[in-house]
Amino acid sequence: MTERHRRTEAPTGFTRILEEPVPGPASALAPLPAPACRLAPEGVGRVRERLHLLRRPAPAPARRHRLSLRPHRIEALRPRTEAIVDTLLHQLAQHTPDQPVDLFNSFARAIPARVICDLVGVPEPLRPRVLSATAAALHTAATPDQAKAGLNELIDSMKALIQDRRATPGEDLISDLLAEHGSADHLAEQHVISALVLVITAGSETPANLIASTALALLTHHGQRALLRTGDITWNDAIEETLRLEGPIMHMPLRYAVEDIPLGGGVTIPRGDAILLGFAAAGRDPSIHGDSADTFEARRLEKTHLAFGHDAHYCLGATLGRMEADIALRGLFHRFPRLRLAVPPQELLPQESFVVNGHQSIPVALRPSRRRKAAAPVRDR
Repeated sequence: MTERHRRTEAPTGFTRILEEPVPGPASALAPLPAPACRLAPEGVGRVRERLHLLRRPAPAPARRHRLSLRPHRIEALRPRTEAIVDTLLHQLAQHTPDQPVDLFNSFARAIPARVICDLVGVPEPLRPRVLSATAAALHTAATPDQAKAGLNELIDSMKALIQDRRATPGEDLISDLLAEHGSADHLAEQHVISALVLVITAGSETPANLIASTALALLTHHGQRALLRTGDITWNDAIEETLRLEGPIMHMPLRYAVEDIPLGGGVTIPRGDAILLGFAAAGRDPSIHGDSADTFEARRLEKTHLAFGHDAHYCLGATLGRMEADIALRGLFHRFPRLRLAVPPQELLPQESFVVNGHQSIPVALRPSRRRKAAAPVRDR
Protein backbone atom coordinates (compact mmCIF):
# COMPACT_ATOMS: atom_id res chain seq x y z
CA MET A 1 0.00 0.00 0.00
CA THR A 2 1.32 3.45 -0.93
CA GLU A 3 0.85 6.31 1.56
CA ARG A 4 3.43 9.06 1.07
CA HIS A 5 2.65 11.56 -1.68
CA ARG A 6 5.52 10.77 -4.04
CA ARG A 7 5.20 7.04 -3.48
CA THR A 8 1.51 7.21 -4.34
CA GLU A 9 2.07 9.55 -7.27
CA ALA A 10 4.54 7.20 -8.96
CA PRO A 11 2.23 4.20 -9.50
CA THR A 12 -0.81 6.44 -9.98
CA GLY A 13 0.68 8.10 -13.05
CA PHE A 14 2.58 5.05 -14.20
CA THR A 15 1.22 3.97 -17.56
CA ARG A 16 2.17 0.33 -17.15
CA ILE A 17 -0.12 -0.75 -14.34
CA LEU A 18 -3.18 -2.90 -14.93
CA GLU A 19 -6.47 -3.56 -13.21
CA GLU A 20 -6.01 -7.35 -13.47
CA PRO A 21 -3.25 -9.63 -12.08
CA VAL A 22 -0.24 -10.28 -14.29
CA PRO A 23 1.95 -13.40 -14.18
CA GLY A 24 4.30 -13.27 -11.24
CA PRO A 25 4.88 -14.71 -7.78
CA ALA A 26 2.54 -12.25 -6.06
CA SER A 27 -0.25 -12.04 -8.61
CA ALA A 28 -2.46 -15.00 -7.79
CA LEU A 29 -5.29 -13.47 -5.76
CA ALA A 30 -4.14 -10.40 -3.88
CA PRO A 31 -6.05 -9.88 -0.63
CA LEU A 32 -8.48 -7.02 -0.31
CA PRO A 33 -8.08 -4.74 2.70
CA ALA A 34 -10.49 -4.72 5.66
CA PRO A 35 -13.44 -4.82 5.87
CA ALA A 36 -13.69 -6.75 2.59
CA CYS A 37 -11.03 -9.22 3.79
CA ARG A 38 -13.49 -10.44 6.41
CA LEU A 39 -15.87 -11.71 3.73
CA ALA A 40 -16.18 -15.33 2.73
CA PRO A 41 -14.27 -16.18 -0.50
CA GLU A 42 -17.38 -15.79 -2.67
CA GLY A 43 -18.03 -12.39 -1.04
CA VAL A 44 -14.50 -11.23 -1.81
CA GLY A 45 -15.04 -12.22 -5.41
CA ARG A 46 -18.23 -10.17 -5.67
CA VAL A 47 -16.62 -7.11 -4.09
CA ARG A 48 -13.71 -7.52 -6.50
CA GLU A 49 -16.11 -7.68 -9.46
CA ARG A 50 -17.87 -4.47 -8.39
CA LEU A 51 -14.57 -2.66 -7.84
CA HIS A 52 -13.37 -3.88 -11.24
CA LEU A 53 -16.06 -1.72 -12.85
CA LEU A 54 -14.67 1.31 -10.99
CA ARG A 55 -11.01 0.84 -11.89
CA ARG A 56 -10.79 0.35 -15.61
CA PRO A 57 -7.54 1.55 -17.19
CA ALA A 58 -7.34 5.11 -18.46
CA PRO A 59 -9.09 5.29 -21.86
CA ALA A 60 -7.04 5.35 -25.02
CA PRO A 61 -6.59 8.92 -26.36
CA ALA A 62 -9.32 8.59 -28.98
CA ARG A 63 -11.86 7.32 -26.47
CA ARG A 64 -10.67 9.68 -23.74
CA HIS A 65 -11.58 12.65 -25.93
CA ARG A 66 -15.18 11.43 -26.10
CA LEU A 67 -15.31 10.53 -22.43
CA SER A 68 -13.80 13.84 -21.36
CA LEU A 69 -15.98 16.49 -19.83
CA ARG A 70 -15.11 19.19 -22.33
CA PRO A 71 -14.93 22.77 -21.01
CA HIS A 72 -17.99 23.96 -22.93
CA ARG A 73 -20.04 21.07 -21.52
CA ILE A 74 -18.95 21.83 -17.97
CA GLU A 75 -19.63 25.56 -18.28
CA ALA A 76 -22.98 24.81 -19.84
CA LEU A 77 -23.86 22.96 -16.64
CA ARG A 78 -23.26 26.03 -14.44
CA PRO A 79 -26.78 27.54 -14.75
CA ARG A 80 -28.33 24.12 -14.14
CA THR A 81 -26.10 23.55 -11.10
CA GLU A 82 -27.00 26.97 -9.69
CA ALA A 83 -30.70 26.22 -10.19
CA ILE A 84 -30.36 22.85 -8.42
CA VAL A 85 -28.57 24.49 -5.49
CA ASP A 86 -31.20 27.25 -5.24
CA THR A 87 -34.01 24.68 -5.25
CA LEU A 88 -32.40 22.57 -2.53
CA LEU A 89 -31.64 25.62 -0.38
CA HIS A 90 -35.27 26.70 -0.67
CA GLN A 91 -36.38 23.24 0.43
CA LEU A 92 -33.99 23.34 3.41
CA ALA A 93 -35.35 26.75 4.42
CA GLN A 94 -38.79 25.20 4.96
CA HIS A 95 -37.54 23.44 8.09
CA THR A 96 -38.14 25.02 11.48
CA PRO A 97 -35.10 26.93 12.85
CA ASP A 98 -33.88 24.30 15.33
CA GLN A 99 -35.03 21.22 13.42
CA PRO A 100 -31.93 19.11 12.53
CA VAL A 101 -31.39 18.60 8.82
CA ASP A 102 -29.12 15.99 7.23
CA LEU A 103 -26.78 18.18 5.22
CA PHE A 104 -25.18 15.24 3.44
CA ASN A 105 -28.23 13.43 2.10
CA SER A 106 -30.53 16.43 1.73
CA PHE A 107 -28.02 18.74 0.06
CA ALA A 108 -24.44 17.63 -0.65
CA ARG A 109 -25.37 14.31 -2.24
CA ALA A 110 -28.39 15.61 -4.16
CA ILE A 111 -26.49 18.28 -6.13
CA PRO A 112 -23.93 16.18 -8.04
CA ALA A 113 -26.41 13.31 -8.40
CA ARG A 114 -28.76 15.55 -10.39
CA VAL A 115 -25.96 17.20 -12.35
CA ILE A 116 -24.27 13.95 -13.43
CA CYS A 117 -27.61 12.42 -14.41
CA ASP A 118 -28.28 15.45 -16.62
CA LEU A 119 -24.84 15.19 -18.20
CA VAL A 120 -24.90 11.43 -18.73
CA GLY A 121 -28.50 11.36 -19.90
CA VAL A 122 -30.21 9.32 -17.18
CA PRO A 123 -34.00 9.76 -17.60
CA GLU A 124 -35.95 10.76 -14.49
CA PRO A 125 -37.74 7.42 -14.02
CA LEU A 126 -34.42 5.53 -13.91
CA ARG A 127 -32.51 7.94 -11.66
CA PRO A 128 -33.40 6.48 -8.24
CA ARG A 129 -32.49 2.97 -9.39
CA VAL A 130 -29.22 3.97 -11.09
CA LEU A 131 -28.02 6.15 -8.22
CA SER A 132 -28.90 3.54 -5.61
CA ALA A 133 -27.03 0.85 -7.53
CA THR A 134 -23.88 2.91 -8.05
CA ALA A 135 -23.81 4.04 -4.39
CA ALA A 136 -24.13 0.42 -3.27
CA ALA A 137 -21.05 -0.47 -5.32
CA LEU A 138 -18.94 1.48 -2.81
CA HIS A 139 -20.41 -0.28 0.23
CA THR A 140 -17.44 -2.56 0.88
CA ALA A 141 -18.77 -3.82 4.22
CA ALA A 142 -21.51 -5.71 2.39
CA THR A 143 -22.16 -9.37 3.15
CA PRO A 144 -21.54 -11.91 0.36
CA ASP A 145 -25.27 -12.06 -0.44
CA GLN A 146 -25.56 -8.27 -0.45
CA ALA A 147 -22.50 -7.97 -2.68
CA LYS A 148 -23.90 -10.50 -5.16
CA ALA A 149 -27.29 -8.80 -5.28
CA GLY A 150 -25.66 -5.38 -5.55
CA LEU A 151 -23.49 -6.45 -8.48
CA ASN A 152 -26.45 -7.93 -10.34
CA GLU A 153 -28.54 -4.80 -9.76
CA LEU A 154 -25.65 -2.55 -10.82
CA ILE A 155 -25.28 -4.35 -14.15
CA ASP A 156 -29.04 -4.64 -14.73
CA SER A 157 -29.60 -0.94 -14.05
CA MET A 158 -26.85 -0.01 -16.53
CA LYS A 159 -28.38 -2.32 -19.14
CA ALA A 160 -31.77 -0.69 -18.64
CA LEU A 161 -30.14 2.71 -19.07
CA ILE A 162 -28.37 1.63 -22.26
CA GLN A 163 -31.56 0.17 -23.68
CA ASP A 164 -33.41 3.43 -23.00
CA ARG A 165 -30.78 5.59 -24.72
CA ARG A 166 -30.47 3.26 -27.70
CA ALA A 167 -34.18 3.82 -28.28
CA THR A 168 -34.05 7.59 -27.67
CA PRO A 169 -30.52 8.98 -28.22
CA GLY A 170 -29.78 12.59 -27.33
CA GLU A 171 -27.02 15.13 -26.65
CA ASP A 172 -25.56 13.27 -23.70
CA LEU A 173 -22.65 11.09 -22.67
CA ILE A 174 -24.48 7.77 -23.02
CA SER A 175 -25.44 8.58 -26.60
CA ASP A 176 -21.80 9.52 -27.31
CA LEU A 177 -20.57 6.20 -25.91
CA LEU A 178 -23.14 4.18 -27.81
CA ALA A 179 -22.34 6.01 -31.05
CA GLU A 180 -18.64 5.32 -30.54
CA HIS A 181 -18.96 1.63 -29.74
CA GLY A 182 -21.74 1.18 -32.27
CA SER A 183 -22.21 -2.55 -32.04
CA ALA A 184 -24.67 -4.05 -29.61
CA ASP A 185 -22.46 -7.11 -29.01
CA HIS A 186 -21.54 -8.24 -25.49
CA LEU A 187 -17.99 -6.83 -25.50
CA ALA A 188 -19.09 -3.37 -26.64
CA GLU A 189 -21.85 -3.36 -24.02
CA GLN A 190 -19.36 -4.28 -21.29
CA HIS A 191 -17.17 -1.31 -22.24
CA VAL A 192 -20.15 1.04 -22.08
CA ILE A 193 -21.32 -0.40 -18.74
CA SER A 194 -17.85 0.03 -17.21
CA ALA A 195 -17.62 3.61 -18.46
CA LEU A 196 -21.09 4.47 -17.13
CA VAL A 197 -20.42 2.98 -13.70
CA LEU A 198 -17.17 4.91 -13.45
CA VAL A 199 -18.62 8.24 -14.60
CA ILE A 200 -21.86 8.08 -12.62
CA THR A 201 -20.25 6.82 -9.41
CA ALA A 202 -17.33 9.22 -9.52
CA GLY A 203 -19.55 12.06 -10.70
CA SER A 204 -22.04 11.66 -7.86
CA GLU A 205 -20.28 10.29 -4.77
CA THR A 206 -16.95 12.11 -5.11
CA PRO A 207 -18.28 15.70 -5.30
CA ALA A 208 -20.94 14.86 -2.69
CA ASN A 209 -18.24 14.03 -0.16
CA LEU A 210 -16.16 17.03 -1.23
CA ILE A 211 -19.08 19.40 -0.58
CA ALA A 212 -19.96 17.73 2.72
CA SER A 213 -16.38 17.52 4.00
CA THR A 214 -15.64 21.16 3.17
CA ALA A 215 -18.82 22.27 4.94
CA LEU A 216 -17.94 20.10 7.94
CA ALA A 217 -14.43 21.52 8.11
CA LEU A 218 -15.81 25.06 8.20
CA LEU A 219 -18.43 24.11 10.79
CA THR A 220 -15.75 22.69 13.08
CA HIS A 221 -13.07 25.36 12.46
CA HIS A 222 -14.73 28.68 13.21
CA GLY A 223 -11.49 30.60 12.77
CA GLN A 224 -11.19 29.38 9.17
CA ARG A 225 -14.81 30.27 8.53
CA ALA A 226 -14.14 33.77 9.82
CA LEU A 227 -11.25 34.09 7.35
CA LEU A 228 -13.71 33.43 4.53
CA ARG A 229 -15.94 36.26 5.74
CA THR A 230 -13.03 38.69 5.89
CA GLY A 231 -11.67 37.63 2.52
CA ASP A 232 -8.35 36.37 3.91
CA ILE A 233 -9.00 33.03 2.25
CA THR A 234 -11.13 32.13 -0.77
CA TRP A 235 -13.63 29.36 -1.35
CA ASN A 236 -11.07 27.76 -3.62
CA ASP A 237 -8.60 27.75 -0.71
CA ALA A 238 -11.12 25.95 1.50
CA ILE A 239 -11.99 23.42 -1.21
CA GLU A 240 -8.37 22.63 -2.07
CA GLU A 241 -7.45 22.26 1.61
CA THR A 242 -10.33 19.81 2.01
CA LEU A 243 -9.15 17.86 -1.02
CA ARG A 244 -5.72 17.65 0.61
CA LEU A 245 -6.83 16.78 4.15
CA GLU A 246 -10.10 14.89 3.57
CA GLY A 247 -10.05 13.78 -0.04
CA PRO A 248 -13.28 12.09 -1.21
CA ILE A 249 -11.43 8.92 -2.24
CA MET A 250 -9.57 7.14 0.53
CA HIS A 251 -8.14 4.10 -1.28
CA MET A 252 -8.22 2.86 -4.86
CA PRO A 253 -8.00 -0.92 -5.12
CA LEU A 254 -6.51 -2.77 -6.85
CA ARG A 255 -3.82 -2.21 -9.46
CA TYR A 256 -1.03 -4.55 -10.46
CA ALA A 257 2.52 -3.72 -11.52
CA VAL A 258 3.34 -4.84 -15.05
CA GLU A 259 7.00 -4.30 -14.29
CA ASP A 260 9.09 -3.29 -11.29
CA ILE A 261 8.20 0.26 -10.17
CA PRO A 262 10.95 2.04 -8.20
CA LEU A 263 9.59 4.43 -5.57
CA GLY A 264 12.90 5.68 -4.23
CA GLY A 265 14.48 5.18 -0.84
CA GLY A 266 15.29 1.59 -1.69
CA VAL A 267 11.62 0.68 -2.13
CA THR A 268 10.43 -1.07 -5.29
CA ILE A 269 7.03 -2.53 -6.15
CA PRO A 270 7.86 -5.91 -7.75
CA ARG A 271 6.28 -6.95 -11.01
CA GLY A 272 2.93 -8.65 -10.35
CA ASP A 273 2.38 -7.12 -6.91
CA ALA A 274 -1.01 -5.68 -6.04
CA ILE A 275 -1.08 -1.93 -5.38
CA LEU A 276 -3.52 -0.23 -3.02
CA LEU A 277 -3.24 3.50 -3.61
CA GLY A 278 -3.70 5.54 -0.44
CA PHE A 279 -4.91 8.82 -1.95
CA ALA A 280 -6.10 10.20 1.39
CA ALA A 281 -2.79 9.58 3.15
CA ALA A 282 -0.83 11.20 0.31
CA GLY A 283 -2.36 14.57 1.21
CA ARG A 284 -0.96 14.36 4.74
CA ASP A 285 2.70 13.83 3.93
CA PRO A 286 4.82 15.65 6.57
CA SER A 287 7.73 15.86 4.11
CA ILE A 288 5.54 18.09 1.90
CA HIS A 289 2.92 19.58 4.22
CA GLY A 290 5.03 19.98 7.35
CA ASP A 291 4.19 19.34 10.98
CA SER A 292 0.65 20.68 10.46
CA ALA A 293 -0.14 18.06 7.81
CA ASP A 294 -3.09 16.76 9.88
CA THR A 295 -4.55 20.25 10.47
CA PHE A 296 -7.17 22.08 8.38
CA GLU A 297 -5.42 25.33 7.47
CA ALA A 298 -6.72 26.91 4.27
CA ARG A 299 -4.04 29.63 4.39
CA ARG A 300 -1.23 27.14 3.78
CA LEU A 301 0.61 27.66 0.52
CA GLU A 302 1.38 23.98 -0.10
CA LYS A 303 -1.88 22.17 -0.75
CA THR A 304 -0.50 19.48 -3.04
CA HIS A 305 -2.76 16.42 -3.13
CA LEU A 306 -3.76 13.44 -5.24
CA ALA A 307 -7.49 13.61 -4.53
CA PHE A 308 -8.23 13.56 -8.27
CA GLY A 309 -5.48 11.12 -9.19
CA HIS A 310 -2.46 11.88 -11.34
CA ASP A 311 -1.24 11.95 -14.93
CA ALA A 312 -2.86 9.26 -17.11
CA HIS A 313 -5.30 8.46 -14.30
CA TYR A 314 -6.30 12.04 -13.47
CA CYS A 315 -10.03 12.39 -12.86
CA LEU A 316 -11.91 13.50 -15.97
CA GLY A 317 -14.48 15.34 -13.88
CA ALA A 318 -12.16 17.29 -11.57
CA THR A 319 -13.19 20.68 -12.99
CA LEU A 320 -16.86 19.80 -12.70
CA GLY A 321 -16.46 18.62 -9.11
CA ARG A 322 -14.71 21.83 -8.10
CA MET A 323 -17.39 23.93 -9.80
CA GLU A 324 -20.19 22.05 -8.03
CA ALA A 325 -18.48 22.46 -4.65
CA ASP A 326 -17.89 26.18 -5.19
CA ILE A 327 -21.51 26.88 -6.16
CA ALA A 328 -22.92 24.69 -3.39
CA LEU A 329 -20.78 26.06 -0.56
CA ARG A 330 -21.17 29.71 -1.51
CA GLY A 331 -24.92 29.28 -1.65
CA LEU A 332 -25.16 27.29 1.57
CA PHE A 333 -23.21 29.64 3.82
CA HIS A 334 -24.76 32.74 2.24
CA ARG A 335 -28.31 31.43 2.76
CA PHE A 336 -27.62 30.12 6.28
CA PRO A 337 -24.84 32.26 7.84
CA ARG A 338 -25.59 30.85 11.30
CA LEU A 339 -25.36 27.23 10.17
CA ARG A 340 -24.12 24.95 12.97
CA LEU A 341 -23.60 21.25 13.61
CA ALA A 342 -26.51 19.72 15.52
CA VAL A 343 -24.36 17.01 17.12
CA PRO A 344 -20.78 16.83 18.42
CA PRO A 345 -18.33 16.00 15.57
CA GLN A 346 -17.26 12.76 17.24
CA GLU A 347 -20.79 11.39 16.89
CA LEU A 348 -20.68 11.52 13.08
CA LEU A 349 -20.40 8.02 11.62
CA PRO A 350 -18.11 7.26 8.65
CA GLN A 351 -19.43 5.62 5.53
CA GLU A 352 -18.96 1.86 5.50
CA SER A 353 -16.39 1.82 2.73
CA PHE A 354 -12.62 1.66 2.42
CA VAL A 355 -12.89 3.37 -0.99
CA VAL A 356 -14.68 6.64 -0.22
CA ASN A 357 -14.05 9.07 2.63
CA GLY A 358 -17.13 10.69 4.11
CA HIS A 359 -19.93 10.45 6.64
CA GLN A 360 -23.26 8.65 6.59
CA SER A 361 -25.06 11.83 7.63
CA ILE A 362 -24.25 15.34 8.90
CA PRO A 363 -27.07 16.74 11.08
CA VAL A 364 -27.06 20.54 11.15
CA ALA A 365 -29.19 23.36 12.53
CA LEU A 366 -29.80 25.88 9.76
CA ARG A 367 -30.87 28.81 11.95
CA PRO A 368 -30.11 27.77 15.55
CA SER A 369 -31.60 29.88 18.30
CA ARG A 370 -29.02 31.97 20.09
CA ARG A 371 -30.03 30.41 23.39
CA ARG A 372 -29.15 26.93 22.20
CA LYS A 373 -25.52 25.87 22.60
CA ALA A 374 -23.95 24.81 19.30
CA ALA A 375 -21.65 21.80 18.96
CA ALA A 376 -18.15 22.66 20.06
CA PRO A 377 -15.75 23.44 17.21
CA VAL A 378 -12.28 22.01 16.79
CA ARG A 379 -9.80 24.50 18.20
CA ASP A 380 -7.98 26.33 15.41
CA ARG A 381 -4.28 26.78 15.65
